[in-house]
Amino acid sequence: MSDVLVLEQPAKVKAKKRMGKVRSVLRVNREGRWIGDVLLDRKGRVWRHVEAIPADVVLKAVAAFTRGEVRGELIGRRDGLAYVWHEVVEQPETEETVIVVNLADAA
Repeated sequence: MSDVLVLEQPAKVKAKKRMGKVRSVLRVNREGRWIGDVLLDRKGRVWRHVEAIPADVVLKAVAAFTRGEVRGELIGRRDGLAYVWHEVVEQPETEETVIVVNLADAA
């Protein structure tokens, strides 16, 4: 007779993997134009960013975000241009209100 050992992962780990990799998105603008996003994973590390955003700007924005700021202005080290960043926040869904107009009241 043989014994079979079955290992199962706890439910917390399975639920955490289903949540997705990206937790926060920092949107970066230069001279009033959107140039790209910086994606942060669940641990607050940079997962991916657009190559158009200089590395020093990414570093400064992530450092400010981890300190609790949600928006800020930066100056690029090499190009000397001004960059503005902010956290993208999902808007809560709004409920649709139905307005019924009684034609008798309108007349």
